[in-house]
Amino acid sequence: MASTEYPFNTHGVGSDTGENHHLYNISIAQSGFLSTDGNAVAGGVNPYSYKDFASLPTNKNDGLNLARGGVRFQKVLQILATYSNFRVLKIATDSSADQDTAPTSLTFNILFENDSAIPTSGTSMDGSTSLASKEAVLKDLIANAIKGPYTENVLYYDPTHVAGTVDRGPVVESLTVSAPQADGEIFEAVTVTRIGEADSVGDAEKPTDNAA
Repeated sequence: MASTEYPFNTHGVGSDTGENHHLYNISIAQSGFLSTDGNAVAGGVNPYSYKDFASLPTNKNDGLNLARGGVRFQKVLQILATYSNFRVLKIATDSSADQDTAPTSLTFNILFENDSAIPTSGTSMDGSTSLASKEAVLKDLIANAIKGPYTENVLYYDPTHVAGTVDRGPVVESLTVSAPQADGEIFEAVTVTRIGEADSVGDAEKPTDNAA
């Protein structure tokens, strides 16, 4: 039998049912990103650190590339929280990614707690483009996070590091991270797709604001 405790109200499903939770797939194609070894533009967008692999970076530049990719990924996650809390549910890269090689593709699913707070239109952060959907707004945020630039204190692995009694290993150092491509190329590399089938409540099931 139906329970009187189920949180319905005069405007449909209660807020604690997840009616505003929406899931998106984010894809970043990185095969066209710059990869000059050890340069501030290298490293792509990388969810991994040197601790995630069975083998350690072969040389210092590989360690720096890995760290720069990690900074860009952290900045992407930070900027995605602009409008709503979220959870990352799945992260995947292509099989070429390892301790010495940045991924050529990165995908992850992100569940926003309050999708209704994400604007449905706007203007790109550089003022050059009109954005006509939530997906476009999110895409612009991600592209700007990837672009940078940043200067961060990061932990990376340098197999040749010599300091005091430590011959090699983890190093904390200030690191510059620059755009891995031109602005337009970065924007085109990002794809944002809403996964509607994963919603707890479909759009058609939600009452309009003036519903009785």
